Amino acid sequence: MKNPDYKSKEQLEKEWAELSEPERNIIKQLSVDLLRFHKKKKHISLENLDTLNGYLDTLTIFIKSYSKRVITLLKQGNKLG
Repeated sequence: MKNPDYKSKEQLEKEWAELSEPERNIIKQLSVDLLRFHKKKKHISLENLDTLNGYLDTLTIFIKSYSKRVITLLKQGNKLG
């Protein structure tokens, strides 16, 4: 059975192309930061948890604003149709 969250390469490329340049830069920077964090930190400490919580907060804000934008676009599309 196929994973319902699975997206093809084409779908992911389309979604990436729809993002603004600042949104892409945020995702790229967070990806780099998370990879560096993973490579450097092999144990859990309060400082490490604070860093990860900061990444999580930033991603949460980004995802919420992206979701709002998608909902707005869908509503606009429904009004046009």
